[in-house]
Amino acid sequence: MPSALKVRGCVVERVGPFGVKISVGSESLCIDVLQGACNHRLYTRLSGNAPSLRPGEEASLGAFRVRATEAYSREDVGDERLYRRGEGVGYIVEAGGCKVYHTGAAGLIAELASAREERATILLLPLGKGAFTPEEGLEVVRSVRPSVVVPLYEDVREAEKLKLLAYYYSQVIILKGEDKWG
Repeated sequence: MPSALKVRGCVVERVGPFGVKISVGSESLCIDVLQGACNHRLYTRLSGNAPSLRPGEEASLGAFRVRATEAYSREDVGDERLYRRGEGVGYIVEAGGCKVYHTGAAGLIAELASAREERATILLLPLGKGAFTPEEGLEVVRSVRPSVVVPLYEDVREAEKLKLLAYYYSQVIILKGEDKWG
């Protein structure tokens, strides 16, 4: 299991179960990373002083062009996940010749289907408690059709299950990282 993925000019590393560090040259953007060295930080939970963008907002953070997307759980299916509409976001990050889509802890919402038009190179897909099941992850992969999927997980078995389910649609790369919060 590799510890990092390099695609075109960007490098992706898992940090903690759901955190990720995207690097381009000497610059880095961390999403949902609580500690460690990063030039820029964003969080998928909209709360307090945590640096975040609201859905539809865009920002240039050094080498990174970032746009926030909707990320919430569908209440009509009894989803008791982390985010209600307006509480969470996903991010589309462009840098180094690649486009990375971090879904945030969304449910299977209509906005995910529109992400296919983004032509993401890398899909960062949270799996597990408060995130997608491997079966839901497959639906996201089928909708978005990225070149590569990197599962963000607490239990590696969920990532391995997604890899088996999604092999026909996209390459799934399971990265080493801390499976529990440090």
